[in-house]
Amino acid sequence: MWDVKANGIAKLHDYWNDAPEMFDTQRNWQKYRNELASKLPKLGLAKTSFAIEMLHPMDAQIICIDRHMFKSFGWEDVDLGCSDAQYHYYENYWVDMSNSYLVPPVLSRNLFWDIIQNQTSSLYWANYL
Repeated sequence: MWDVKANGIAKLHDYWNDAPEMFDTQRNWQKYRNELASKLPKLGLAKTSFAIEMLHPMDAQIICIDRHMFKSFGWEDVDLGCSDAQYHYYENYWVDMSNSYLVPPVLSRNLFWDIIQNQTSSLYWANYL
Protein backbone atom coordinates (compact mmCIF):
# COMPACT_ATOMS: atom_id res chain seq x y z
CA MET A 1 0.00 0.00 0.00
CA TRP A 2 2.96 2.36 0.34
CA ASP A 3 2.82 3.29 -3.36
CA VAL A 4 -0.93 3.95 -3.21
CA LYS A 5 -0.57 6.23 -0.18
CA ALA A 6 2.48 7.92 -1.69
CA ASN A 7 0.44 8.75 -4.81
CA GLY A 8 -2.28 10.36 -2.70
CA ILE A 9 0.25 12.32 -0.65
CA ALA A 10 2.01 13.50 -3.82
CA LYS A 11 -1.36 14.70 -5.16
CA LEU A 12 -1.97 16.54 -1.89
CA HIS A 13 1.41 18.23 -2.28
CA ASP A 14 0.54 19.26 -5.84
CA TYR A 15 -2.75 20.79 -4.70
CA TRP A 16 -0.96 22.58 -1.85
CA ASN A 17 1.38 24.22 -4.37
CA ASP A 18 -1.01 24.74 -7.30
CA ALA A 19 -4.44 25.29 -5.72
CA PRO A 20 -4.00 26.93 -2.30
CA GLU A 21 -7.65 28.02 -2.32
CA MET A 22 -8.55 24.37 -1.67
CA PHE A 23 -7.04 24.77 1.80
CA ASP A 24 -9.21 27.69 2.87
CA THR A 25 -10.71 26.57 6.18
CA GLN A 26 -13.27 29.33 6.47
CA ARG A 27 -16.05 26.77 6.05
CA ASN A 28 -17.41 23.59 7.55
CA TRP A 29 -14.46 21.38 8.54
CA GLN A 30 -16.07 18.10 7.54
CA LYS A 31 -17.16 19.47 4.19
CA TYR A 32 -13.65 20.85 3.63
CA ARG A 33 -12.07 17.48 4.47
CA ASN A 34 -14.60 15.46 2.47
CA GLU A 35 -14.09 17.60 -0.64
CA LEU A 36 -10.33 17.31 -0.31
CA ALA A 37 -10.51 13.54 0.29
CA SER A 38 -12.63 13.10 -2.84
CA LYS A 39 -9.77 14.59 -4.89
CA LEU A 40 -6.99 12.51 -3.31
CA PRO A 41 -6.67 8.97 -4.63
CA LYS A 42 -6.84 6.22 -1.99
CA LEU A 43 -6.24 8.40 1.06
CA GLY A 44 -9.79 8.44 2.38
CA LEU A 45 -11.20 10.34 5.31
CA ALA A 46 -8.69 9.19 7.94
CA LYS A 47 -5.48 10.02 6.10
CA THR A 48 -6.85 13.29 4.74
CA SER A 49 -7.94 14.19 8.28
CA PHE A 50 -4.45 13.40 9.54
CA ALA A 51 -2.93 15.81 7.01
CA ILE A 52 -5.39 18.53 8.07
CA GLU A 53 -4.60 17.80 11.73
CA MET A 54 -0.94 18.54 11.02
CA LEU A 55 -1.83 21.76 9.21
CA HIS A 56 -4.35 23.02 11.81
CA PRO A 57 -3.79 21.21 15.14
CA MET A 58 -5.45 23.86 17.29
CA ASP A 59 -8.37 24.70 15.03
CA ALA A 60 -9.43 21.59 13.10
CA GLN A 61 -12.84 20.30 14.05
CA ILE A 62 -12.20 16.87 12.55
CA ILE A 63 -10.01 13.96 13.61
CA CYS A 64 -8.21 11.04 12.05
CA ILE A 65 -10.10 7.90 13.02
CA ASP A 66 -7.77 4.98 12.44
CA ARG A 67 -7.93 1.37 13.63
CA HIS A 68 -6.85 2.36 17.15
CA MET A 69 -9.58 4.94 17.44
CA PHE A 70 -12.13 2.42 16.21
CA LYS A 71 -11.01 0.11 19.03
CA SER A 72 -11.76 2.89 21.49
CA PHE A 73 -15.28 3.04 20.09
CA GLY A 74 -15.70 -0.70 20.68
CA TRP A 75 -15.11 -2.04 17.18
CA GLU A 76 -13.92 -5.64 17.39
CA ASP A 77 -12.75 -6.14 13.80
CA VAL A 78 -10.80 -2.98 13.02
CA ASP A 79 -9.81 -4.34 9.62
CA LEU A 80 -13.36 -3.77 8.41
CA GLY A 81 -13.96 -0.34 7.00
CA CYS A 82 -16.85 1.85 7.99
CA SER A 83 -19.26 3.94 6.00
CA ASP A 84 -18.77 7.68 5.72
CA ALA A 85 -21.88 8.11 7.88
CA GLN A 86 -20.35 5.96 10.64
CA TYR A 87 -17.06 7.84 10.39
CA HIS A 88 -18.89 11.17 10.75
CA TYR A 89 -20.95 9.85 13.68
CA TYR A 90 -17.84 8.85 15.69
CA GLU A 91 -15.97 11.96 14.63
CA ASN A 92 -18.83 14.21 15.75
CA TYR A 93 -18.95 12.39 19.09
CA TRP A 94 -15.21 12.91 19.67
CA VAL A 95 -15.24 16.53 18.51
CA ASP A 96 -18.28 17.39 20.67
CA MET A 97 -16.78 15.67 23.73
CA SER A 98 -13.42 17.41 23.26
CA ASN A 99 -15.04 20.80 22.81
CA SER A 100 -17.18 20.29 25.91
CA TYR A 101 -13.90 20.04 27.89
CA LEU A 102 -12.39 22.98 25.97
CA VAL A 103 -9.69 20.78 24.45
CA PRO A 104 -8.99 20.98 20.72
CA PRO A 105 -10.14 17.67 19.17
CA VAL A 106 -6.80 17.07 17.47
CA LEU A 107 -4.94 17.46 20.77
CA SER A 108 -7.29 15.14 22.62
CA ARG A 109 -6.86 12.52 19.91
CA ASN A 110 -3.09 12.86 20.12
CA LEU A 111 -3.20 12.54 23.90
CA PHE A 112 -5.30 9.41 23.50
CA TRP A 113 -2.76 8.04 21.01
CA ASP A 114 0.05 8.68 23.51
CA ILE A 115 -1.88 6.68 26.11
CA ILE A 116 -2.35 3.79 23.68
CA GLN A 117 1.41 3.86 22.98
CA ASN A 118 2.21 3.94 26.72
CA GLN A 119 4.01 7.25 26.27
CA THR A 120 4.09 9.89 28.99
CA SER A 121 5.08 12.64 26.57
CA SER A 122 4.29 13.44 22.96
CA LEU A 123 7.95 14.31 22.43
CA TYR A 124 8.67 10.68 21.49
CA TRP A 125 7.31 11.58 18.04
CA ALA A 126 10.38 13.75 17.50
CA ASN A 127 12.37 10.55 16.91
CA TYR A 128 10.21 9.83 13.85
CA LEU A 129 9.92 13.32 12.45
